[in-house]
Amino acid sequence: MKKLTLRQQEVLRFLDRYRRTYYCSPASREIAAHFGWASQQSAYNHLLAMADKGYVTPVLSAAGNPRGYRLTARGRKSLQEGS
Repeated sequence: MKKLTLRQQEVLRFLDRYRRTYYCSPASREIAAHFGWASQQSAYNHLLAMADKGYVTPVLSAAGNPRGYRLTARGRKSLQEGS
């Protein structure tokens, strides 16, 4: 599997910190605001790329829509290794 870019690593750390603090996943608008991005689409694109690489997985609503992302075992291991 592919490795994360530096920005994706930062997003992964943010997801982890946010979940530990608020016990839920941040919305894409909260991710975008944290990183100073003008568009929520930028956050969404990073999340999709991270999911494709196996570091996060979407948490789906009853209707099957993504409601957040959680770290996979690969994502947690990446944080522990500091990469």
